Amino acid sequence: MRRPSTLVVLFLIMVTAICARAEEPADRLERTTAAGVPLQVIRVNLADRRVRVRVEVAAGFPGADEPFADMIARTRPTIAVNGAYFSKSSLKPIGDIVIGGRLVSQGLMGTALAITRTNEATIRRVERDRSQDWSAYETVLACGPALVLGGRPDARPQEEGFRDPHIMGSTERMGVGITPDRHLLIVHTLAPVSFGKWAEVMRALGCSDAMNLDAGASLAMYYRGRTLIPAGRRLTNLLTVKIER
Repeated sequence: MRRPSTLVVLFLIMVTAICARAEEPADRLERTTAAGVPLQVIRVNLADRRVRVRVEVAAGFPGADEPFADMIARTRPTIAVNGAYFSKSSLKPIGDIVIGGRLVSQGLMGTALAITRTNEATIRRVERDRSQDWSAYETVLACGPALVLGGRPDARPQEEGFRDPHIMGSTERMGVGITPDRHLLIVHTLAPVSFGKWAEVMRALGCSDAMNLDAGASLAMYYRGRTLIPAGRRLTNLLTVKIER
């Protein structure tokens, strides 16, 4: 029997790899540990064309908040977590928010997750007190501080304008990161961490870039019909993912 040629073998390997990639789920939820910290992680495949990442805001926004459960019922996401910090008095988010390519709130600080219409994602620091050009992006959520940039831990909260002691101390946290293989990681720590440790965690998970989201009473997580973390307060904005059929 003749052995298959090298070209045939390479072709079969490529077909197998492509099929394996096509069968990869759009998202998955897992419990894991990184840098010694127990975590709850949702992995979202940004290469999957069914995936749509958005920011959802409270009914009556700006200047309004809404119960987490009501926001979920109204917007019907596949996945949702708390978004950016916001003022308790004015209810204004601290960072820029872009929805459907339109700037709906300008905060001029922090670090932003920005995603194009084709799900190309980036995380970058915002130049404080200066308007940003978000015209290339469909979705932007600015919060912060940055945790990992360019593959290296890079948490500098005070330089980004964060000074509130409730934020600066160790606490359970929520954050997002992007990986070199185009996955968006939504991560909740199951133990209190400082920003420095939080950066180590996100790097250990394989994030090339990562940033922090709101925490404390705002912590909230919803995944495929289940509320995993009920919010302890009314919220003004959420980071959501919809998996289209």
